[in-house]
Amino acid sequence: LIPASFSVWVLDRVDRFVIGSWWGATAVGVYSANYALGSMLILFVYPIQIVLLPKVSALWDRDRDTALRYLSASSHAFLTLAIPFVVSVPIIAEPTLRLLGNQEIAAESGLINLLISGGVMLWGVSVLQAVILSGAQRTRPVGVTTLLAATLNLALNLALVPFMGVTGAALATLVAYAANCAALAWFGRSTVRLDLDARYLSRCLAASGALAGALALARPEHPWSLVVATLAGGVCYLALVWWLRHVLPSRVDASIVRVLALLWRRGSSL
Repeated sequence: LIPASFSVWVLDRVDRFVIGSWWGATAVGVYSANYALGSMLILFVYPIQIVLLPKVSALWDRDRDTALRYLSASSHAFLTLAIPFVVSVPIIAEPTLRLLGNQEIAAESGLINLLISGGVMLWGVSVLQAVILSGAQRTRPVGVTTLLAATLNLALNLALVPFMGVTGAALATLVAYAANCAALAWFGRSTVRLDLDARYLSRCLAASGALAGALALARPEHPWSLVVATLAGGVCYLALVWWLRHVLPSRVDASIVRVLALLWRRGSSL
């Protein structure tokens, strides 16, 4: 796990050094501002990871079915929040970064944030896959895959940043995180796979599309309009996901609420 921790640092930081060497400090600032917005998605997975890892580790040998239910519900809960974030952040990125920074930072922020947030969503799935391997006491694949992803990220940055600039670094992030997610799925196939329900995720995608359409039509520009549109859009998204259970019923509807309540109580006790 020590190589994994070092590799996470490389994945998260090395792109700034490559950008700085080719395009200077201004480009690093532009990328860092966009990365700060696009990577906010990781805030949704770390609280789950902190509580989920000891729970799964304790249950793995004596009650694996319950451990797998925790993993399934937690992964669906994370994706419930991650999918609309990835879909909607390209729409609100430009006005948000223009208000917080300037037009130079906001330029092309839609595409950059789409690439970064898509990569971070896959990284969140990788974190949950790593929980499975850690619970099964198979930590070596976590270190190996993360080290390989960090190496790939560095190589892609060296290849793309000179020609594509900040966008190349964002693309490298997406590809490296996708490769890490796929490698962990491959290494973990003999242990257990994340059990994802296609019907439920289809509901999240449909509701996210409606959210993105509403934000595109509203085009919030001012600070309060951005806050109100984001909060109102989030509430309407969750309501639409819940309402769509009548059209696309899913086996995870009840388990997500129940398991999150249990994790909340356990997290509070910690």
